[in-house]
Amino acid sequence: MLLVSATIAFSGFGQSFWQGQYPLIVANKDEQVPLPLTFSPRSISYLMMTVCGGEVVGCLALGKLSDYTLRTGRGRRPVILVAAAVQALAYLLIYLTMMRQVIAPVPALAFSYGFLLGFADSAFNHQVSKGPEAVSFGLVPSHAQTHNRTRIRANFHTPIWTRLLPLLTMLIALF
Repeated sequence: MLLVSATIAFSGFGQSFWQGQYPLIVANKDEQVPLPLTFSPRSISYLMMTVCGGEVVGCLALGKLSDYTLRTGRGRRPVILVAAAVQALAYLLIYLTMMRQVIAPVPALAFSYGFLLGFADSAFNHQVSKGPEAVSFGLVPSHAQTHNRTRIRANFHTPIWTRLLPLLTMLIALF
């Protein structure tokens, strides 16, 4: 349950950033992040529409991916890995574009980062609703796995990095 709590906490910290702080940055209302004048307060509505679009596309695409991975016996682990990678990429791009301005900040990039954040969030929300075994990367066995010793043994032979990726992503996002 501790891993499930860490995953849910990471999702909550991420949502507090991209629903609270990121719209203010895009609207050019944050004094700590000076952006060009092309960013205006009405950018918030466009940003939230792209986030919603990312949520919808993410639910559809990752729901189908989850169905496929369940049929092939891989479980839900690949879906969470995709979500963690997309979310880490979005946070890295936001940091490079908005905070450090290594990449020239333009509204289209900010909206595409919002789309990526919505896409990744939909995967976390979709998988969290499936139970603790979906988000704990097999460290918390499901009810069916406790009665099937071969699945438990096979589950613990997966590489440890696939189980620790959400925690590493959380640490990278915090620093």
